[in-house]
Amino acid sequence: MILKMKKVILHIFLLVLTGSFLRAQIPVDDENTGFLKNLTEQVYIYTDRNMYLSGEEVWFTAYVVINNTFPVFDLSKIIYLELFDATKKKIFKGKFEVLEGLAAGSFQIPVETTTGNYFIRAYTKYQRNFSPGYYTTKLITIINPEFPLPGQEQIADTLTREKEALGLPIWGSKDEIVVMIQADKSVYRKREPVELKIHLPDILPKEIEGLSVSVARRGTLSQPNGFFTSIPDRSAYLEEDLNKLFWIPETRGVSISGIVTLNKPLKPLVGVSVYLSVLGDNPQMHITQTKENGVFIFSLGYLTHVHEIFIGVEPDDEKEIMLLVNNDFSNDFTHLQNIPVSIDTTYKMLIEEMLVNYQSQKIFAAPKTEATDTTQTSVEIFGRPEVSVRLADYIDLPNLENIFFELVPTAIIRNTDGRKVLYVLNPETNRIFTNQLLLFDHVPVFDIDAVLSIPPAKIEKIDVINRTHYFGDNILRSMVMMNSKAGDFGGYIFPEGSKFIDYQTITRGKKFEAPTYESQSKKNSRIPDFRTLLYWNPEVSISQGDTTLSFYTSDNKGDYDIIVRGVTKNGKTCFGKGSITIQ
Repeated sequence: MILKMKKVILHIFLLVLTGSFLRAQIPVDDENTGFLKNLTEQVYIYTDRNMYLSGEEVWFTAYVVINNTFPVFDLSKIIYLELFDATKKKIFKGKFEVLEGLAAGSFQIPVETTTGNYFIRAYTKYQRNFSPGYYTTKLITIINPEFPLPGQEQIADTLTREKEALGLPIWGSKDEIVVMIQADKSVYRKREPVELKIHLPDILPKEIEGLSVSVARRGTLSQPNGFFTSIPDRSAYLEEDLNKLFWIPETRGVSISGIVTLNKPLKPLVGVSVYLSVLGDNPQMHITQTKENGVFIFSLGYLTHVHEIFIGVEPDDEKEIMLLVNNDFSNDFTHLQNIPVSIDTTYKMLIEEMLVNYQSQKIFAAPKTEATDTTQTSVEIFGRPEVSVRLADYIDLPNLENIFFELVPTAIIRNTDGRKVLYVLNPETNRIFTNQLLLFDHVPVFDIDAVLSIPPAKIEKIDVINRTHYFGDNILRSMVMMNSKAGDFGGYIFPEGSKFIDYQTITRGKKFEAPTYESQSKKNSRIPDFRTLLYWNPEVSISQGDTTLSFYTSDNKGDYDIIVRGVTKNGKTCFGKGSITIQ
């Protein structure tokens, strides 16, 4: 049995897989060819500003539109967001949930990031059916104050440089809906309330799908309303590679996919059972069968953070099986050019001010509270077991085979063809079946001899479900579940064909928080309040008339730009600009 399992090979591909049938999920046929020709997705992405220091937070809003209009339904429920440099080195990767066509969140720029111009791009998994030139891409500047500032010239128009770098048209800078924004006055004192009124003169409020508002220090929003993308040509989506496969939209949260093939010769395997377990406080168990080209796909729902995942197949004595897992993030890029940063004296003064603001925020800002986790609480994957045996409740027995015989009467160990086989009595039929699923610490295992060799002192409990269980498309007549005391599989050695990977799921969103000074005692507080970003609202609710927003100024004097951006229901972009001064 052990030799059998060693014939399974698992590869986690972190680069684009070679070989057409290794690259995606299902083959292109007449049905999904028509799907691609008639349906396109596009992501609009806006950030709170364009210039940051390493270590600062980037706040963003992303809108997902279908066929250039805002949909009444969400096709993709996940967007993929990346920060990378001109060498295509990724600095940050995140997956964010789409709710009613909008994804909002933030990420922190690593403190070790060097000074330079960087790219942010956002796309859905479905968009991977098209060229990466269709992914929305935006340029930002990151300054690392630990190193000397480069250049002597003034920063050039970043939008022009983006166009030169990407070879793509500006999208979001023409034919925009004008948004009027007006502060209740132009000059404010420190820690004073500000009221902003948003007015839509050229469109009805009900036509606006979403607006975001940013109030940031002048100079950090050089050209805030532009980003680059190409609108997909529906007739040319696959012409460059007719063998390319179809990426399925993620309609039920985060997914993971791959293919099962023979190793030699390289041939897809059809109908092979693939097992996936999500470990941790909210465990999941999935079983699926490979399709006609050997592919499989699992939907993991709306898990957050990074999870340890087991994935594997039951090995075969006669076949050397290879399991390939698709990269969750795209490694396809358009041609990029390095755009050097050049900064004049004025910007150097601004950067020094930003550094003071950043350092004071690190020292004096209130402790951050974790966002509420909306992940469902842990439940028994298969319901309550019919038999549950805690070994600590009984006298010690020499081995697990004796324990099954003495304490777990519905589970039977027999020798069959020179190896141990686990059987379970099903009371519904009064028949004995070969056990169909053995889980050890929530992970499927197949080597019964290796399991029985584990000392009983390492096992906490054994559960048996001996009724028919409908598990997705699978009918399981019995299951045996074992738990080790330490959660370490009791020393069970998984063969080469079994792998554990750390898989990134949804990045939980955070709410932008800024100090309020509604009382005199707060206004008189000696805690300094220096902020480059005064206000950020990723999703402004538009009423029938003018919309009013409010926030407080900080201790930082200077000019601040107010930028409003958004999308209408028919896919047009909105833009408005204002300013205030703090004296």
